[in-house]
Amino acid sequence: MFRDARKRRPQNKINKTAGLQYFPDDDIKALAQFYATPAGQHFNEHSADTATDSMKLGQEFAAANMGRIFAQICSDYPELQGKAQFCSASVAERPAAPSSHK
Repeated sequence: MFRDARKRRPQNKINKTAGLQYFPDDDIKALAQFYATPAGQHFNEHSADTATDSMKLGQEFAAANMGRIFAQICSDYPELQGKAQFCSASVAERPAAPSSHK
């Protein structure tokens, strides 16, 4: 049902940039109603702050774990050895990265 509504909405640059192509028309209307409320206005006032905080946390996490991330990539993709700067040593020479899979 809502797939058709999304197809009818013009897929112009504004809609794609704003991410509107992911929402059916009923959701867009509900969001507009929410943003008209005091809670929606308060959320909108601070959404840039929360986005900035989230990006900062993501960057800090990535920076703190970059060695393990690269080691896992090199382990998962041995064909990168000698081709990617961060995979210059063989996987066998690298310390094992702790597994997050259970």
